Amino acid sequence: MRPSPRFKVQINGMPWPGKFRSKEGYGPGLSVSFTTENGTGKGAGLSSSGSGLYSADPDQFREDGAPRIAHVIIQPSGFDGEPVNPASLWLRAEVPLPIDFAGVNEINIKCADFTISPKFPSRIGTVEEEVYEAEFDMVVDGQPPQGGSRRLLVKGRKALVLSNVSPGEYWLRIFHPGAVLEPAKKVTVSWWRDSTAPVLVTGSNLVVPIEWPEVHAPENLPPQLARSLAWSGPDLRDRLQSVIRLKRKDGSVIEEFGRLPEAARGKFPNSVIYPYLPPGEYEVESPELTIEPAGVHPGCEIRRSAVNIVIREDSPVFVTSEPLKILYTPRN
Repeated sequence: MRPSPRFKVQINGMPWPGKFRSKEGYGPGLSVSFTTENGTGKGAGLSSSGSGLYSADPDQFREDGAPRIAHVIIQPSGFDGEPVNPASLWLRAEVPLPIDFAGVNEINIKCADFTISPKFPSRIGTVEEEVYEAEFDMVVDGQPPQGGSRRLLVKGRKALVLSNVSPGEYWLRIFHPGAVLEPAKKVTVSWWRDSTAPVLVTGSNLVVPIEWPEVHAPENLPPQLARSLAWSGPDLRDRLQSVIRLKRKDGSVIEEFGRLPEAARGKFPNSVIYPYLPPGEYEVESPELTIEPAGVHPGCEIRRSAVNIVIREDSPVFVTSEPLKILYTPRN
């Protein structure tokens, strides 16, 4: 019977700080992630064994699953009672192999503070409009993260300092209500590169008031239309995606949008908001749509309507267009 392997975990040569803990009172989320000789990925959680040591279940390290590559990964969900930054989810260090079952496996996690100092657009907005968010994710397989990334909320035109970031490549994306939303970009964290200053391009959020009472009573709509409204997200823009669309001057349809900025939440009732748009000419269109009656269910006809808007370099952070009227007629 193998003894439980023990691990002594340090950060930059210093003992692992006990103040790393989850808000729920659980442990610091230490685990060993490794790839076996046959290429299978496995993992083993670490639990405190006293005297600053952590142990793992020896059954996870059977001979037929001997580690070929192994890392200790730290996944705290809170730091001294405060929300943890996304980068802390990627604190990791290589585990010397083979794993010593009789002695102590010493792990030293190297990390540094990393500062993100966005260069904001020159336009000055209100205090509420100066709240921005940042996504920061380790590069995995060279592909940007596809949704689900954790975001950090920063209030004011100030830098964001991420503590305890392991050196490596990361994806960075900034969401600012007065700037264009650009694709995630790679940044490198190292001992000699401990900061980045992404330049934000001036942009605006398009607010389109919607005049369509029927949207608030989906039970009176044709079922196939009502389902598309009732089953989608809470954002009015998402609910109406089958009825309205945003187009550029050349007629191309814009389909990718970030979630609403914090500065917009609750401020524009009965309106569709298209955030982070660059200066240019736009059209919000309710295209022609006909649904034939089916049995006892009503049909409908929606005639085309549209509003046009121009966003300029000096436009405000939130640009409100004329109301878009959904020209809806039921068919029985």
